[in-house]
Amino acid sequence: MAVMPMTAYAAGTAFCTKCNRIQTVRLTYRYTDNNWHQCYVTCTVCHNIWDYGMSHEWSGTATCTSGRTCTECGGSSEPLGHDWGTWTQNSDEKTHTRICKRDTSHTETENCHGGTATCTAKAVCTVCGGEYGEMAAHSFTAEKAEAQYLKSAATCTEKAVYYKSCAVCGLSSEGTADEATFFSGNALDHDWGAWTSNEDGTHTRTCKRDASHTETNNCTGGTATCTAKAVCEVCKSEYGEKLPHDFTAETVDAKYLKSAATCTGKAIYYKSCAVCGLSSEGTADEVTFFSGNVLDHNWGAWTSNEDGTHTRTCTVDGCSAGTQTENCIDANKDHKC
Repeated sequence: MAVMPMTAYAAGTAFCTKCNRIQTVRLTYRYTDNNWHQCYVTCTVCHNIWDYGMSHEWSGTATCTSGRTCTECGGSSEPLGHDWGTWTQNSDEKTHTRICKRDTSHTETENCHGGTATCTAKAVCTVCGGEYGEMAAHSFTAEKAEAQYLKSAATCTEKAVYYKSCAVCGLSSEGTADEATFFSGNALDHDWGAWTSNEDGTHTRTCKRDASHTETNNCTGGTATCTAKAVCEVCKSEYGEKLPHDFTAETVDAKYLKSAATCTGKAIYYKSCAVCGLSSEGTADEVTFFSGNVLDHNWGAWTSNEDGTHTRTCTVDGCSAGTQTENCIDANKDHKC
């Protein structure tokens, strides 16, 4: 602002209209504005006062911050003001400065401001146009089930796992502090191979997708006999134990003959398995049965014992009870049996 002194004094002579003659006068100058000052003339004799406007008589050179000085009223003109150059960002990338073209020692520095930072770019100052501050954090909230974000593919038992991505720029959360993830789709379920016998009464199947995934169950189904183990209805292999033989069949056949009929005893046969026909011969019990009739004796001729008795003997081989002795009988009294 211009300096505006109320009064500046000087002496001189002027025509006083009241005295109607030239008198010694006192001149008083008052600043009016940047173009004029008012001159008040006071007659030193009658004290009559009159005034008129006058242009300033400037001295000196105006600068950005100070004006010229009027040699009469002592007032100052308006300073020129700064002629600012463009704002230029400083090396700290936080502030910007502008320099006065009239005087390079005159500068203004402010903080950069305005603009909006994103996860890929800093904020751009609305004054100097330079980037400043920090980029915004990524917003790892987008869930896109795409190959580029795959963390682990779906397995037999687990859904596929994907990294979340930035909702702004698409960057994967892989490698970040949290590595945010999400599940997508369904587990594949097991792709089981065929059941295979373990030769211990169990069978196992293995997943074709992951050989570490197995299932083992007991063999089931089928019917064991005395000649074969049961066949599992799942893995089709034999398991368990054979059944004991059922030695209840009574079959009269030479292959089961234990001892033939004799004069005193029936034939004896080994019982056989009612299922497979195996003979009980050689088993712990060797169960047997009788069949048919005794053969009766095949007597030879009577032979005198010279003691009033006679004896006959069974001619069948092996007959131990085949001897018969009786008293002689003299029916016609001729002393002959």
